[in-house]
Amino acid sequence: MKINEFNGLAKDGLDEWIYFFKNDEVKDEFKAKGLDLVKEKLQISQMSVAEFKAYERYWDNRRNAASTISTAVIEGEFKGKKEGLKQGREIGRQEGLERGIEISMKKIVKNMLSLGNSIAIIAKVTGLTKAQINALITHSGENSFL
Repeated sequence: MKINEFNGLAKDGLDEWIYFFKNDEVKDEFKAKGLDLVKEKLQISQMSVAEFKAYERYWDNRRNAASTISTAVIEGEFKGKKEGLKQGREIGRQEGLERGIEISMKKIVKNMLSLGNSIAIIAKVTGLTKAQINALITHSGENSFL
């Protein structure tokens, strides 16, 4: 098979891969296995420095949020076990999950504000009301990250 003779028309998965190798592009309509990951990596590689830093910050926030929630759930389970009650475990798990979500939302709101997003945009992205966002900003509490 001579890639140089490829006419650019992708009729099957192999053609889509050849198109990618020749043009350094993955079209939206391509369905070949693995090209979705290639397209994502290609988009990342084409980001500006500022966009890439924001992208990394987004994934750091996601990992931190998952870790915070996981830790809060474990702490909640411990609290429940210490009380020795099945009900205590569930209550602790729920409280830990809620606290983890609250802390994660504070981090997300803080980062979005630092990137210059308005309260209205933050509300659309997070699903929080403007009042909830303002409460997160003003009622920082002891574990606040704002």
